[in-house]
Amino acid sequence: MGANEDSQTQIPDPLGDLLFSQNRHGIIIVMVDVHAGLGIIGGLLLTWSYLPYIFSTLKRQSRPHLYTWIIWTMTQVAATLAIIEGDGGLFSAIGIGAAALLSFLIMLLSIPYGTQNVTRFDTVALVVGVAAMLVWWKLDNPVLAILMISLIDGIGFLPTYRKTWHEPWSESLTAWTLFVAGNIFILFALEHYNLLTTVYIVTVTIASVLLILLSKHRRNFFNET
Repeated sequence: MGANEDSQTQIPDPLGDLLFSQNRHGIIIVMVDVHAGLGIIGGLLLTWSYLPYIFSTLKRQSRPHLYTWIIWTMTQVAATLAIIEGDGGLFSAIGIGAAALLSFLIMLLSIPYGTQNVTRFDTVALVVGVAAMLVWWKLDNPVLAILMISLIDGIGFLPTYRKTWHEPWSESLTAWTLFVAGNIFILFALEHYNLLTTVYIVTVTIASVLLILLSKHRRNFFNET
């Protein structure tokens, strides 16, 4: 009697990362795989990190750099495709893919709400980034392609680094901290670790931490003077 009451029947899992079971009472139990769980948390944090940034941009507190977000939108789309190709897992791909969509939204907001502090250096970074994307498009080697995407994403940080040096309050530290946390969860959520799945996430995480440190350093400098 007791054994039959606790018996469960496994039913097909449409997502691959979740295990659906049904007990004798017809109640469906969802058991989340560790990778899937971390990926879900990471995806939620990544998505949530964009919300304070978008709201602060609409309030004209944050002033995103248009050139940076053009480059980041392109690279995050490419990174999503790389994670899928490298078999990094559905939820990791969804997390980065959602970030790509939100980056596109911020890119659009950068036109009316972004910084006007644009220099020739920024224009050169944009041209180099777009040119590198064209090179990436022609690459047949997936590893070289993701290394190129990571490099391009780093180039995308340059205009924002320069802007933040002069305008340290123009970036939301709350948003960037959530973004870093989300990427760390996405990294641990990966089902397979290889250059295709890890190098981009590690690159943007380190670059984001550097941006946070730069902003804090410059804020402290202005507060002391």
